[in-house]
Amino acid sequence: MNLRFVLVRPEHDMNVGAVCRAIKNFGFSELWLVDPQCKLGLEAKKYAKHSEEVLSNAQKAATLAEAVKGCEAVVGTTGIPVRFQGRIFKNCIPLDRLYEKIKGFENVAIVFGPEGTGLSEADTDLCDIVITIPTAPAHRVLNLSHAACTCAYQLFLDSCRDKKTKDGIEYKRASEHKIGMLENLFAEALKSSPTVRDKKKVAKAFQRLVKRSLPSEDEVSTLLCALDSFNSAEEYRSLKEKRSADK
Repeated sequence: MNLRFVLVRPEHDMNVGAVCRAIKNFGFSELWLVDPQCKLGLEAKKYAKHSEEVLSNAQKAATLAEAVKGCEAVVGTTGIPVRFQGRIFKNCIPLDRLYEKIKGFENVAIVFGPEGTGLSEADTDLCDIVITIPTAPAHRVLNLSHAACTCAYQLFLDSCRDKKTKDGIEYKRASEHKIGMLENLFAEALKSSPTVRDKKKVAKAFQRLVKRSLPSEDEVSTLLCALDSFNSAEEYRSLKEKRSADK
């Protein structure tokens, strides 16, 4: 798995340098900077000691969408998960559950927000998953470089464990095309329900659920068969009722 670390509008060059060193410690090297608010000068180089190549090879992007292009999964981060309680169908998962969600993907981006504000709502809308690092209630938010280091360590540790216990069954994520088919079939199934009032809201909830769960090819194929059968049965029932009414 290629893991891309993305810093959105970083404010302090020392943090950028420290992130370079932290991710290299755990075998990662790809860094993207979205609209950096700091100049990468002497402080950045000083804190990137023994990982200067990570800093010099860092890619810059004007937008988050540009920075995560080509990634199969985009993971947002937050130190204040309570922010998501008021947002419809957005939940956070703890860091130690992340690896199981993303293993098997070739390209994954993990995104960190500015030191002062964290990721904006517009930023998190581009994320498939949002994670949080559990901390003591008295001081919940980690420094940017510490958060990146903790994430890199946990994913490195989980990948090492996975190599030891791998049973040979490869996880293959469902294609965007198949996921789109699943969402469309679900929306079609909703149309025949006389009890669901806000069909648009329910369809959105299903879309969010599928996006957050990052389902496998086999899982989506199974659900497609089930929904297709359901829709066919509903069409047959409607046709039968219409014929009965015509008599």
